[in-house]
Amino acid sequence: MRILPVIVLYNQNLFESKSYISLLKDSDLNFVVYDNSPVQMHDPLVFGDKIKYISDKGNGGVSGAYNYAAAFAKKNDFNWLLLLDQDTIFPEESLERYILACRQNPDIMLFAPVLKLSDGRLLSPVKSFLRHSYAVKLTGGKRYPLSKIVPVNSGILINTGAFLSAGGYDEKVFLDFADFEFAERFSKLSDSFFLIDIECVQDFSDIDSDMERLLKRFEIFCSCAGNYKKNGLFDSFCFGSVLVRRALGLTIRTGSPVFFKKVFSHYFSSNSF
Repeated sequence: MRILPVIVLYNQNLFESKSYISLLKDSDLNFVVYDNSPVQMHDPLVFGDKIKYISDKGNGGVSGAYNYAAAFAKKNDFNWLLLLDQDTIFPEESLERYILACRQNPDIMLFAPVLKLSDGRLLSPVKSFLRHSYAVKLTGGKRYPLSKIVPVNSGILINTGAFLSAGGYDEKVFLDFADFEFAERFSKLSDSFFLIDIECVQDFSDIDSDMERLLKRFEIFCSCAGNYKKNGLFDSFCFGSVLVRRALGLTIRTGSPVFFKKVFSHYFSSNSF
């Protein structure tokens, strides 16, 4: 069993990344570092043969990073791909738990941990209803149907061949909704995943209060929703309701209604209703 982790960076030094420190720093694994930062964070020469470093200043998002890593994994005979963002804290012996779960469930092609926020709230896995997602408390050490339950990206261990057979991630849905879009297609190939009995902490940075950055981030949220392939008119409205709900929360938080304008300019105006 050969595992290739891929860690996606954005304006973060690898050696300060919580995922690197808690999971990869003391491991013997080769891995890919995919840097989406507008200013390259590292000189590739500082890395030895253990780390494959890619700088993508155009920011292809997580989807581009995962697809690159999958192609690299296939070329170099890694049969498992471990998807990581920069902010996940893994408990000790997590890699051993992944490997054990794979060996005990040879028919499963996708494994994931429980993710919690630093304040203890559940983050993953989630259920989706009318495209609104809700974290659900589930027992680890069991398999669950991907058609009903979806694990978010960070911490997913997926069979490389199955990843490629499913078509990889949609690079038009490059950040938000990327995990749901992929799981929707992957579930047609493999209908269940295994929830490993470990809890990771998703330690997001402090809430951004800069209006310019909030607007740019919300535009990305709207664009990814717009690029998601819909299952008809009702599905389009469901996505729209998710955006309106997010816009309402940001409006209450900032006191500015400009987020609703972004919903119409970046979603409703470019989708067929």
